[in-house]
Amino acid sequence: MPDIGTILVLEPDLALRSFIAEALEEAGYLVLTASDRVSMYLSLAAHEPELLLYAIDPIGGRATAWLDTARALAQPSLPIVLMTTEAAGATLPGSAACLVKPFDLDELLSCVAQFVKPCEHVT
Repeated sequence: MPDIGTILVLEPDLALRSFIAEALEEAGYLVLTASDRVSMYLSLAAHEPELLLYAIDPIGGRATAWLDTARALAQPSLPIVLMTTEAAGATLPGSAACLVKPFDLDELLSCVAQFVKPCEHVT
Protein backbone atom coordinates (compact mmCIF):
# COMPACT_ATOMS: atom_id res chain seq x y z
CA MET A 1 0.00 0.00 0.00
CA PRO A 2 1.41 3.43 -0.87
CA ASP A 3 2.72 5.70 1.86
CA ILE A 4 -0.10 8.28 1.97
CA GLY A 5 0.96 11.80 1.02
CA THR A 6 4.54 10.74 0.35
CA ILE A 7 6.55 12.10 -2.57
CA LEU A 8 10.00 10.95 -3.66
CA VAL A 9 12.07 13.73 -5.23
CA LEU A 10 15.06 12.82 -7.40
CA GLU A 11 17.04 16.01 -8.01
CA PRO A 12 20.85 16.04 -8.24
CA ASP A 13 21.15 19.75 -7.47
CA LEU A 14 21.25 20.12 -3.67
CA ALA A 15 19.83 23.66 -3.59
CA LEU A 16 16.91 22.80 -5.87
CA ARG A 17 16.28 19.48 -4.10
CA SER A 18 16.16 21.29 -0.74
CA PHE A 19 13.85 24.00 -2.11
CA ILE A 20 11.44 21.44 -3.57
CA ALA A 21 11.45 19.30 -0.41
CA GLU A 22 10.86 22.30 1.87
CA ALA A 23 8.03 23.65 -0.30
CA LEU A 24 6.30 20.26 -0.41
CA GLU A 25 6.72 19.71 3.33
CA GLU A 26 5.24 23.15 4.06
CA ALA A 27 2.29 22.18 1.85
CA GLY A 28 1.69 19.10 4.01
CA TYR A 29 3.43 16.33 2.11
CA LEU A 30 5.91 13.81 3.42
CA VAL A 31 9.05 14.04 1.28
CA LEU A 32 11.81 11.57 0.56
CA THR A 33 14.78 12.85 -1.41
CA ALA A 34 17.39 11.28 -3.63
CA SER A 35 20.40 12.88 -5.26
CA ASP A 36 20.95 10.16 -7.88
CA ARG A 37 19.30 7.15 -9.48
CA VAL A 38 20.90 4.64 -7.08
CA SER A 39 19.53 6.41 -3.99
CA MET A 40 16.17 6.75 -5.77
CA TYR A 41 16.11 3.00 -6.47
CA LEU A 42 16.96 2.28 -2.81
CA SER A 43 14.15 4.57 -1.64
CA LEU A 44 11.69 2.93 -4.00
CA ALA A 45 12.70 -0.49 -2.69
CA ALA A 46 12.14 0.62 0.93
CA HIS A 47 9.10 2.91 0.57
CA GLU A 48 5.95 3.26 -1.51
CA PRO A 49 5.59 6.92 -2.40
CA GLU A 50 2.43 8.14 -4.11
CA LEU A 51 4.42 10.28 -6.55
CA LEU A 52 7.91 10.41 -8.03
CA LEU A 53 9.32 13.77 -9.10
CA TYR A 54 12.17 12.77 -11.42
CA ALA A 55 14.79 15.28 -12.62
CA ILE A 56 16.06 14.07 -15.96
CA ASP A 57 18.19 15.69 -18.64
CA PRO A 58 18.36 14.96 -21.42
CA ILE A 59 15.08 13.26 -22.19
CA GLY A 60 15.58 10.19 -24.35
CA GLY A 61 18.33 7.61 -24.65
CA ARG A 62 18.73 5.73 -21.39
CA ALA A 63 16.03 7.76 -19.69
CA THR A 64 13.29 5.32 -20.72
CA ALA A 65 15.26 2.42 -19.21
CA TRP A 66 15.76 4.39 -15.98
CA LEU A 67 12.01 5.03 -15.77
CA ASP A 68 11.32 1.35 -16.42
CA THR A 69 13.64 0.38 -13.55
CA ALA A 70 11.97 2.89 -11.22
CA ARG A 71 8.54 1.56 -12.15
CA ALA A 72 9.68 -2.05 -11.60
CA LEU A 73 10.72 -1.16 -8.04
CA ALA A 74 7.52 0.76 -7.30
CA GLN A 75 3.85 0.00 -7.71
CA PRO A 76 3.00 -0.05 -11.45
CA SER A 77 0.53 2.82 -11.07
CA LEU A 78 3.10 5.21 -9.52
CA PRO A 79 2.76 8.57 -11.26
CA ILE A 80 6.11 9.90 -12.45
CA VAL A 81 6.46 13.63 -13.10
CA LEU A 82 9.54 14.60 -15.06
CA MET A 83 11.45 17.76 -14.19
CA THR A 84 13.60 18.85 -17.11
CA THR A 85 15.23 21.84 -18.78
CA GLU A 86 13.99 20.64 -22.16
CA ALA A 87 11.14 22.24 -24.10
CA ALA A 88 7.61 22.26 -22.72
CA GLY A 89 5.69 19.08 -23.34
CA ALA A 90 8.72 16.80 -23.17
CA THR A 91 7.58 13.42 -21.91
CA LEU A 92 8.62 9.81 -21.91
CA PRO A 93 6.41 6.74 -22.13
CA GLY A 94 5.17 6.08 -18.63
CA SER A 95 5.53 9.63 -17.36
CA ALA A 96 2.38 11.34 -16.12
CA ALA A 97 3.45 14.97 -16.56
CA CYS A 98 6.41 17.26 -17.10
CA LEU A 99 7.61 20.36 -15.25
CA VAL A 100 9.99 22.47 -17.29
CA LYS A 101 12.81 24.08 -15.32
CA PRO A 102 12.81 26.71 -14.12
CA PHE A 103 9.32 26.27 -12.71
CA ASP A 104 7.75 28.32 -9.96
CA LEU A 105 6.32 27.15 -6.68
CA ASP A 106 2.70 27.45 -7.84
CA GLU A 107 3.42 25.24 -10.87
CA LEU A 108 5.06 22.63 -8.65
CA LEU A 109 2.26 22.53 -6.10
CA SER A 110 -0.46 22.53 -8.77
CA CYS A 111 1.17 19.64 -10.59
CA VAL A 112 1.70 17.61 -7.40
CA ALA A 113 -1.90 18.19 -6.29
CA GLN A 114 -3.13 16.44 -9.43
CA PHE A 115 -1.62 13.18 -8.20
CA VAL A 116 -1.43 13.18 -4.40
CA LYS A 117 -3.14 14.83 -1.44
CA PRO A 118 -1.22 16.18 1.55
CA CYS A 119 -1.11 14.14 4.75
CA GLU A 120 -3.83 15.12 7.18
CA HIS A 121 -1.56 14.78 10.22
CA VAL A 122 1.21 17.02 8.87
CA THR A 123 0.97 20.76 9.57
